[in-house]
Amino acid sequence: MNKSKLVIGMGNILLKDEGVGVRCVEYLKSSGLDEGIKLVDGATLGFDLLEETKGFEKVVIVDAVDMGKEPGHIAGFDAEQVLSLS
Repeated sequence: MNKSKLVIGMGNILLKDEGVGVRCVEYLKSSGLDEGIKLVDGATLGFDLLEETKGFEKVVIVDAVDMGKEPGHIAGFDAEQVLSLS
């Protein structure tokens, strides 16, 4: 099956909630929800993962970020918003 969606889990599991992205990908792999979705443990690879995103229709990056919000707050960003942050 051609996988058109990519989920990348970012973070460092040694730093508690900083590893939420990696743990999310681990959970998705164990739950069997990976049909049609490529799941990547991005850990702390950062920009090295840009090449990984080529050819996918949808890319989701899961990571922990200090946004000054309550713990567990979920925020979504589109491509333009992400580019404006860099």
